[in-house]
Amino acid sequence: MHYRDPCTEGECPPESRVEVLTDSEETFYLPLVSPLRETIDEIRAGYQATPATTQEDESAHQGTLQLRWDEGAVFMNGEVRSNASPLNVDLICYKASKTVDLKPGAGPTMANEKPMQMLRTPGGTYQSFNSVDGIPSDNPKDGSREMLHNAKPGMGCVLQNNVSPGFTKILVKEATADSVTIEYETF
Repeated sequence: MHYRDPCTEGECPPESRVEVLTDSEETFYLPLVSPLRETIDEIRAGYQATPATTQEDESAHQGTLQLRWDEGAVFMNGEVRSNASPLNVDLICYKASKTVDLKPGAGPTMANEKPMQMLRTPGGTYQSFNSVDGIPSDNPKDGSREMLHNAKPGMGCVLQNNVSPGFTKILVKEATADSVTIEYETF
């Protein structure tokens, strides 16, 4: 591969270029133009988090988030990601027939959906909760591949996180045809 690197001839400073490695283990540098420069800076800085109400604690995180279709949550920092993929979030929101569905993240491939367990009464109906504190801190059973379908206030579930460490208890506070507001607590 032949590429003339203007940065090696002093035409651009080192912070204005990106290193590219080829499969032949040859290294070359590409100068960064403005739109690409901004993208690289965003990647280096990390995703911007949507503010959430959180309780600062080293081991547990609590908060309230609103998710719209195709948005996902990362619970360790209360982040909402737009155009989310199950591969890069703990929980993702999809359009359903009446309200929205919530599904766990999946990683390292889509076939590896994380366990999520809806909480039901012994008769099989969904339990209703008033607060996230009322949801038991039980790990979801391995192989439990449930989703929260047509979210309604009071519904609760527990899931194994995909991006964040540990597990999260989730309580639906509000649900519309376009979005859902959840209260969560990691453990």
